[in-house]
Amino acid sequence: MIKQLLENFYYSFDGSFAFYLLKGDKNVLIDTGILDRVNLLNKFIKEFLNPDEKIDIVLLTHSHYDHCGGIPFLKEMFPDAKIMGSERSKIIFSKKQARDFIKEMNESITKERKYNDYEKLTIDRVLKEGDIIESGTFKIKVFETPGHTRCSLSFYEENNKILFAGDSSGILEKNEKIKPLFFSAYSQYLESMEKIKSFDMNILALPHNTPFKQKEVSEFLNNSYNRAKEIGENIRERLLKGSDENEIVNDYMLKQFDIKDAMDQPMETFMLNLYSLVRAVKKEV
Repeated sequence: MIKQLLENFYYSFDGSFAFYLLKGDKNVLIDTGILDRVNLLNKFIKEFLNPDEKIDIVLLTHSHYDHCGGIPFLKEMFPDAKIMGSERSKIIFSKKQARDFIKEMNESITKERKYNDYEKLTIDRVLKEGDIIESGTFKIKVFETPGHTRCSLSFYEENNKILFAGDSSGILEKNEKIKPLFFSAYSQYLESMEKIKSFDMNILALPHNTPFKQKEVSEFLNNSYNRAKEIGENIRERLLKGSDENEIVNDYMLKQFDIKDAMDQPMETFMLNLYSLVRAVKKEV
């Protein structure tokens, strides 16, 4: 599915991953997906960019493998493209162990090996709260929204009231149930969601769903916030009663979430994410 949402604003969604493109004086791509989707990313770019146009800026919401996996492809196709993300993402990409893990996760669900040089992972410009990126009719303001990860950023395009929240506001799974994503810090995630809910939005552009529009936005965000509190408080209660991580994952989390309903990912990642939800709450108990 490849669509134009507004003048010079385009997206592509395949059921698990979304690409977003803002065309202006500089062409801006938000996140890059995974290695397995670089052919789809290439098709998407060619659909809306003329042969003499290029991707100038990649805004990275955070450093997870499924958001930065296409960076080597982008860097080969557009060597001058500037990858912009948080200081924490820059630190993560500087570590060989982290780059190797990102490479391993991307290769685990694909036979694609052409663009797997993850030594190319880098942040060319560090972004922080309040920074502005302007391109033609687009004005994008940067907000720090940690909780999913310590490095999470959200990008608000002020003129058209579009928010690119990364994974900081949860995900609607294939069975239409919301899954919270407080992988690094539970309370911080709720605080970031409160910040996200305060924006005046026409469009909420999520990386694993089609965009939500107008009244759908507040409905999703309110439901996602409430779902995060429901899951988080249930985990907290079980921890206080003495349950360990394995018990909570097996007796509660796996009854809430099934890999068949999740975005495409290795089973290893799916289970790691469930444990991350439990551990984020455990740190606060």
